[in-house]
Amino acid sequence: MTTGKRPYEAFFFLFVGVALLSVVLRFWNLEVKPLHHDEGVNGFFLDNLVEHHCYRYNPRNYHGPIIYYLAVPAVKSLGRRIFALRFVPALLGTLMVVLFWFLKSRLGKLPALCAAAMVAVSPTFVYYSREFIHEIYLVLFTFAFLLSAENFARTRRAFMLVLSALWLALSFATKETTLPHLAVMLLALFLAMGLGPDQAPARVKGLIRRIVFVPARVLMSIIRSQPVAFAASVVIFWAVIVTFFSSFFTNLKGIGDFFAAFTAWTSTGVEMTGHAKPAFYFLRVLWELEPLTLLLGALGVATSIRSGDVFERFVSFWALLTFMLYSAVPYKTPWLMMDIMLPLVVCAACFVRRVLEALRGRIAVSAACVAAFVGAVGWSGAQAWDVSLVRYDDNEIPIVYVQTFREINDLLSRIDAIAKRAGGDRTCIYVFAKNQWPLCWYLHRFDSRYPDTITAREVLRADIIVASLDQEHEIEELGEGRLVAERFNLRPQVSLTLFAPRRYAALLRPSQAGRAVFLPLETKVPLRAGLVARYFKGPQLLPPAYRVEVQRVVDFEHKDETGKDFIAPASIRWDGYLQVRKTGQYDFLVTSDDGSRLFLDGVLLIDNWGEHAVARKSCTTTLAAGYHRIRVDYFDAGWGAVMKLEWRPPDHDIEILPPMFLYHPAAAFPENGGPARGHK
Repeated sequence: MTTGKRPYEAFFFLFVGVALLSVVLRFWNLEVKPLHHDEGVNGFFLDNLVEHHCYRYNPRNYHGPIIYYLAVPAVKSLGRRIFALRFVPALLGTLMVVLFWFLKSRLGKLPALCAAAMVAVSPTFVYYSREFIHEIYLVLFTFAFLLSAENFARTRRAFMLVLSALWLALSFATKETTLPHLAVMLLALFLAMGLGPDQAPARVKGLIRRIVFVPARVLMSIIRSQPVAFAASVVIFWAVIVTFFSSFFTNLKGIGDFFAAFTAWTSTGVEMTGHAKPAFYFLRVLWELEPLTLLLGALGVATSIRSGDVFERFVSFWALLTFMLYSAVPYKTPWLMMDIMLPLVVCAACFVRRVLEALRGRIAVSAACVAAFVGAVGWSGAQAWDVSLVRYDDNEIPIVYVQTFREINDLLSRIDAIAKRAGGDRTCIYVFAKNQWPLCWYLHRFDSRYPDTITAREVLRADIIVASLDQEHEIEELGEGRLVAERFNLRPQVSLTLFAPRRYAALLRPSQAGRAVFLPLETKVPLRAGLVARYFKGPQLLPPAYRVEVQRVVDFEHKDETGKDFIAPASIRWDGYLQVRKTGQYDFLVTSDDGSRLFLDGVLLIDNWGEHAVARKSCTTTLAAGYHRIRVDYFDAGWGAVMKLEWRPPDHDIEILPPMFLYHPAAAFPENGGPARGHK
């Protein structure tokens, strides 16, 4: 008996090791990353719930209520801190790994262990298990629903049917996208049950009838054989929905809003809302960050879709349909990748089982496969650690999406330093910036106010003012020279200015004024007209440049490949100096197809990156007279190509940034090094 137990014991300890690894990756230094914009919003609603026992579901602006109610015990026991906010998501992210234990009876011990390891070290799952947002809740509840429903299908245990209803209700109480998820899973089930392995779809007679009526007969048999359990499931489902959406029966309107949410979020998903991305966006990100899941999952889909096992056919159709759905919907954010990855990981486990069966007795090949898998898992774990704990605010990483910069810590330290002198928690802070999230959560302990308008009375009585760059001039005028300021970058395209009375000037750094201060450069090097343009092969601006020349303006438009002076995919970087002849407020506009970015004095002002049709983005900033470093990045994935850099100086209309204001160091590009070029 001892010999028979050893394989199980080895599997158990390996699984425990994978689970502990997932704990480390999800809980280690959980507060290191600043709160994301969405975490700040969710924290605001949680504060209202904890302090005022008030929550009202809004079907148009926000997702389901369960995330707030589950966070209340953590905040009350651990205190109002970032660790408490993220405790439940990190715990659920760990439970995602543990749930694969329950697949061992269906797929086998080693395939279940491999799937658990892939999720444990997945950069995407790790990163978003460390954020107080809805998606990890949804993915966990969806997976738990799948496992319970699969167990009921095998055992016909009434408890599993009731448990399935509970998990499904919690999914709906998390996010309204549960509805398309459920529709995809039902369609996948219909296809799996209606299309057997011995029936080629092209020769199936009455295909629609098989797809619809076979599952319908199964459902009717469940109702007839388990009427009490089915009734209990319906009661539990609606009890959960009514309880949470009505805020425990204090807001009966929330029940109707539960239904209204599906209309509101359907329009959000199909409209171009600023998060629109090309159809192959998720495929590109998966290949870049999750190649193991993509490769094994795709092989699993290909080998299981005609399997004799209904469950394997189901997960194959589920993975395929989910990927097609999210690729077709214009609205795309990187955390949605977890919804795509879940069925892919299960398909990968199916493929691993097939490989193990094929390699039985072939020790050398099996050892090589194990070594390759362990190496891939190790690489993925290193990526997860780097993205979640080191480069967590590097917005060039695909899953780091409009993340708050760590520079917010400098802003908060200035506020704390001023507050120690101004009155502690009674410090009066006026936040005029509209786009300030998650600052609201950090300033909760102070007397912080968020007025809609700026008045002289508020400016003069405030101990601290937080404003956007386009509000600086008005506040400086109302401050009558009594204020000092420092600028900070909050996240891509969002900068804030901190104002304080002059008596606190020693606590600020106006000479540096954060990374977003645009002071004139004291350049004594010889300059020549135009920007240095460097052309690179591929979209990533990877050196070496295959062409370098001077261009007087950044302005071109090509409808197809025929008119281009480069071969796509390609990328271009323009470097040089911008001469500002008058201190004042300047608007910058970048129009591009595909991606573009504008940097001024090393600060990212406009982020229009990504593969997309022609899109225009703009920003407003105050510039001092003098020279400023300017850099423009661009890439073209193919077909049409557009790139325009425009500005609107004080008292002028929008125009292409003229060549008379653009320069480059003479030493960087000798006069005989190449022609100066311009477009149009």
